[in-house]
Amino acid sequence: MSKYASAILFPLFLTASSLLPTARHASPPPPGPGAVIEAIEKFLQAADAGDRARLEKMFVPMHRGEGIDYVIDPATQKLTYRQSLQSADAGSLFQDTGADGKPVNAATTAAAVDTLLQKVGGAERELGSRLVSVHADCPGAECSWGSVEFERTFRHEGQRMMVPMHATVLVRYQQEEPHMRIFLWHAAPSGPVQMLKGGIAK
Repeated sequence: MSKYASAILFPLFLTASSLLPTARHASPPPPGPGAVIEAIEKFLQAADAGDRARLEKMFVPMHRGEGIDYVIDPATQKLTYRQSLQSADAGSLFQDTGADGKPVNAATTAAAVDTLLQKVGGAERELGSRLVSVHADCPGAECSWGSVEFERTFRHEGQRMMVPMHATVLVRYQQEEPHMRIFLWHAAPSGPVQMLKGGIAK
């Protein structure tokens, strides 16, 4: 990280780390990774609450101006370089697991929020999340990351269930709050669904 970026980000990360719930973090995470962890926590809290306004502020478009397009050529069926991706912003990359257990995808912030609220969550699902572990790093303002293990609870046909999940998240620093925003979220089950005792709706 450059001296300039460090000068901007370090006070922010100190603040972000100090705001993490002390009950959840016996030892506060260090500046930098702590801001990534806080962004993940706030994202899951907003998803559980079905809070559209908060979710819309959790995402940021992905920069792809320096990327390349490497796809299967229909003629040869081999991966082939096609062209540089010149667009400055190309939406957010989002994948999670819907209520039916199938993967759901979105390529824009609006679509990601709709997918979270309508296919992953929803009032009848009573979505809940519990973080188990996060391995985070903050090498720079343009791209920081976290590897997340969490438990997702939900209701299906009157029964409360839990499924362990693993997610990879990429975030980027923004001047506006919330400062750390997601441009890639990929979550999938890491184990079988478990029925919770006493979870049958009356």
